[in-house]
Amino acid sequence: MCVAIGVSSIAKWSHADDFAQPLVYEKAVSQDFLKELQAVLQFADNQLLNAQLSKIDLNEDGLDEYIVRDGSCIDNHFCEYGVVAKTNQGYINLLRIKSFNLMLGNEYTKGVRNLRVYNNRLNDFNYTTYIWSTSRLSYVRDTSA
Repeated sequence: MCVAIGVSSIAKWSHADDFAQPLVYEKAVSQDFLKELQAVLQFADNQLLNAQLSKIDLNEDGLDEYIVRDGSCIDNHFCEYGVVAKTNQGYINLLRIKSFNLMLGNEYTKGVRNLRVYNNRLNDFNYTTYIWSTSRLSYVRDTSA
């Protein structure tokens, strides 16, 4: 059985904020993969049922990480997002957050691409940057700005 969830490519961003790239969701993946994601992200069943998935190599090591968007999310509402990576022991959670939108920053911290989290529907320039923490092996809020 296959459940439709998207695997993305990066869309060209035409907005004045050219340092962030939105994610585009497309391709289908298997029910087994959804179960693996559920074990890592702990999303409610209805959130993962029609989840959207974006595949991106965040650290340019040739292995894709996955950005998962809550399947019960409705446009113009806050959604649950998860970022996961595959390791030899299975998938691990790199970030789980609720936000209006999540985009890729063009900047890198410690070799890993920064993420931009948007919590204001009315202001595209109001975002929080999340950076890679080598000590936590996950994304953390950038408190240096």
